[in-house]
Amino acid sequence: MDPKTQGPLVDTASRTSRPGVFAIGNLLHPVDTADIAALDGRHVAEPVRAYLHGQTGPSDGIRILAEPPLRWISPGILRPGDIAPARNRLLLWTDTLVRIPWIVVRQDGNVIARKSLPWPASPGRVFRVPAGVLDKVNAHGGPVTLSLGINGGSKHDPQRTDRMNDVAARTVELRLLTHRPAEMTEWWAALLGGAPQSLNAWMTAIHGDSLQVVIERSGIALDYHPEASGVTAINLALRDVQAARPALNRLSKLGSQPHQATGQPGVTALWFRDPNGTDVALHLPVAIGHHATAAGVWPDEVDPKDVVAYINSQPSATIHQPPESE
Repeated sequence: MDPKTQGPLVDTASRTSRPGVFAIGNLLHPVDTADIAALDGRHVAEPVRAYLHGQTGPSDGIRILAEPPLRWISPGILRPGDIAPARNRLLLWTDTLVRIPWIVVRQDGNVIARKSLPWPASPGRVFRVPAGVLDKVNAHGGPVTLSLGINGGSKHDPQRTDRMNDVAARTVELRLLTHRPAEMTEWWAALLGGAPQSLNAWMTAIHGDSLQVVIERSGIALDYHPEASGVTAINLALRDVQAARPALNRLSKLGSQPHQATGQPGVTALWFRDPNGTDVALHLPVAIGHHATAAGVWPDEVDPKDVVAYINSQPSATIHQPPESE
């Protein structure tokens, strides 16, 4: 048993320490959504089939551990040469909110991987980390430890959380689970301006300048399920107002218009919703339609039409909007 999760200790193929006994879903840890737990069944089917045909997995394993504020990690054993964990994700639990987290991986006192993530580490929900952070683990080394860093740092410092979370981190990959793969692929291709590329029968990738989005098809994912996708909102920082025009024009052709705009000093966020219902904010590096009051307080809400009108007033192509319905 794993003393942290209070469930069975398993490897990436969902094997327990007892031959022929596998464990998946919420038996392993508290507490994931039913649809995601059910997807573990698809993952474990092949290891079970291999065992029934007399095949055994690698014998030696390396312990995977989590440092505070991370409370636990699952799976807890890595066997070199074994399959990746379910959905190619490590599952962790955090006791502290970090909006722009970094995962730092150590083995034998050395940092072997650092990765920034575009979704927050939030208490009360499973925190998912791409299993690729373990690619450089030494098969002959000691236990591996994952810790939560901020802005590339190696340790979590609660006193720096608010300040450091205001610093944008370069996004590498965002993976979204959906049962609307066609609509999601079309919408994100319009936003990023990249051509969709099929990775396999259920995953499609769209590449942007600094972001790759992977759309993963699931017949049991809900229209909008934060726990399923691992995110409740996505924030994309644009280098200038001109960079927003092509994306807004492509989205407009799909009938996707901003439903909200918010402002803060020097920044305006234009909010959309993708077909999953996830909020996506485009952060423009300029204050549009909002001004500081006498007390120096900035209003939160801005009329999105004012923001679009401002972008249209800049020297470039006009952003097309469909006529308003009467």
